[in-house]
Amino acid sequence: DCLARYGGEEFALILPHTNQDGAIAIVEQVRAAIAMLDIHHPAPQASGRLTLSYGIATVMPTPNMTPQDLIALADRALYRAKQTGRDRYVVADSDASPDNLRT
Repeated sequence: DCLARYGGEEFALILPHTNQDGAIAIVEQVRAAIAMLDIHHPAPQASGRLTLSYGIATVMPTPNMTPQDLIALADRALYRAKQTGRDRYVVADSDASPDNLRT
């Protein structure tokens, strides 16, 4: 497992042997831990405390798939989470294109 900064305000949590249910469980644990820290966030659009949004993508690699495909799935799911209210996760369908997401 690996946690790495990806871009300015984004992080990637790479869990190579974790299925979708496991990824969701880990995200819920991280969300709970962040909430317990109760970190003040002064931005006007914030809820008053620091929260995170998550884009979850799990795939079984195929010869036609690139790492960029997985990143695109996770990235679109992340932005959908931000657009629908923040402090939540959105799961990208693992057998779909980056355009097909479910919440």
